[in-house]
Amino acid sequence: MPLKHFNNNHASTQWWGPICSICNDIGQLYRFGDNCKALCTKHYKQESLNQKLKKLKTTKNKKNKMISIIAAIGKNNEIGRNNELLWYIPEDLKRFKKLTTSKVIIMGQKTFESLPIKPLPNRINLVITNDRKFKHEGVLKSYSIESAVKRAKNLSKKDEEIFIIGGGSIYKQFIDIADKLYITEVHESYEDADTFFPVIDKDIWRLSSSTAVTFQPDIIYSYTEYLKK
Repeated sequence: MPLKHFNNNHASTQWWGPICSICNDIGQLYRFGDNCKALCTKHYKQESLNQKLKKLKTTKNKKNKMISIIAAIGKNNEIGRNNELLWYIPEDLKRFKKLTTSKVIIMGQKTFESLPIKPLPNRINLVITNDRKFKHEGVLKSYSIESAVKRAKNLSKKDEEIFIIGGGSIYKQFIDIADKLYITEVHESYEDADTFFPVIDKDIWRLSSSTAVTFQPDIIYSYTEYLKK
């Protein structure tokens, strides 16, 4: 094993053992499938999450249930500020309702708390939270991405889409395992935004549908849909 040497004001110690392959700190050997990696505690946790997401991404569900993300984003991928939307587009809200009604919708706790109506009616509301005390009538909860996906697939009907509706952290964690994106593109920048949608990698996503630009007072927007290549 490689030598790890530490110096401090009181002593000099030597570490004979695995060194994290990412940050060069003290590590341990961990097995991931048929491979072993030397990682520190921090990077072991990150790699474990990456492996779980990869498993979700590659595992084919026998009922072929599509995971779809739906979001409205600004020119710089802005989606919100102070847990509120940056715009008010009535037609987009109607579209959201039409697409998600009767479906399972997955969201983070902050997004749920920002809803004007809780839970959203005529949908199965599933909230991902770290708060073990979280409870709301008519709402289901999960404590991880993996358990939320498994539960949503069990609750949804055959060949029915499961919708991810926010917020920023949830979008970031789901974009690698999602199959489709429903994006409302707001053609404006918002400098005061504090929450953003992840970058849509065109090497991974192909544009499958796009509408003409729509105008309403002070807002220009269009609808786009992406499918994973």
